[in-house]
Amino acid sequence: MINSVLDSLGIVHYLLLTTFIFAIYGLSWKIQTHRCILIILAVFIINESISIISDLYDTSFKTSITITTLIHHSLWLLILREAVSFPKVVTGFLIAFITFCLCDFFLIEGWLIFNCYSFIVGAFMYLFLFLIESFYQLRKENFPFFFSNQFILLMAPVLFFIGLTFMFGFKSRAIMTTVFFEKFELYRTIIIVVNVVYYSLLNIYIYREKKELYEF
Repeated sequence: MINSVLDSLGIVHYLLLTTFIFAIYGLSWKIQTHRCILIILAVFIINESISIISDLYDTSFKTSITITTLIHHSLWLLILREAVSFPKVVTGFLIAFITFCLCDFFLIEGWLIFNCYSFIVGAFMYLFLFLIESFYQLRKENFPFFFSNQFILLMAPVLFFIGLTFMFGFKSRAIMTTVFFEKFELYRTIIIVVNVVYYSLLNIYIYREKKELYEF
């Protein structure tokens, strides 16, 4: 059983575990943004654990991925709300996103499959609001913002959202199984790349926050 679990683990799982452990020691539960990051990583670990167990027993539990999407996107919108110049607008988008997710779960795609529409809608909301804030700061010529630790954090999920939206948006099995350059699968390659960038930026953010908080 242990060998089977270890065989199921890949680079993304190791990155997730490493980032979560680093976050526990580097972030403070008292700070809302830090809490959101810790919860995101914890939810990812729970979801990945469920996925690994499901694979070991040849079962499928898509509901966990849908719930993970709802929590993940909602928390990133909360993080964005703390950083942007228009928090009330982000709050409105957050309420709209949660409402759509519930409708998608119960009325549109249902609870038996992964709700792609919820993922895509939430991703577009985040990217749209992130771009608005970026252009706003650029218009103000606030160039230090783009080199700040806060901007690194906001950038962390951007490629993740873009890459997976591209994969899920077409709902095409052909795209999922496309192989390029000998044995490299398009889906697996995109998953690895977006997650490496995602966790790398999170680790940079955590390192800087830890350095500022604890001055090590």
